[in-house]
Amino acid sequence: MKPRIPEDSAVGKNLFHECSTCETLSCSILKECSLECINAISDEKKCSIYKKGDRILMEGIRSNGVYLIRSGRVKIYKADSDGEDFIIRLAGQGEV
Repeated sequence: MKPRIPEDSAVGKNLFHECSTCETLSCSILKECSLECINAISDEKKCSIYKKGDRILMEGIRSNGVYLIRSGRVKIYKADSDGEDFIIRLAGQGEV
């Protein structure tokens, strides 16, 4: 049985930040986008805060978007056949 992502894991689901004035803009994949493109993304995005240890995505479960890290770090890991976790990547501010 796959563990489920808790529905209450996001704190402050209705946060809003303007992408064009975000401090991570200069270090993110958005830095090459036009202002028109950034504003279009900003109009459609959803901002969430996650607590340490929250699961954001799980292998095998379809994502409904792209996650851009505004602050903090995210550990991307995979479990082997014995159930042991191994880190694939650590992502930080401005990364996807």
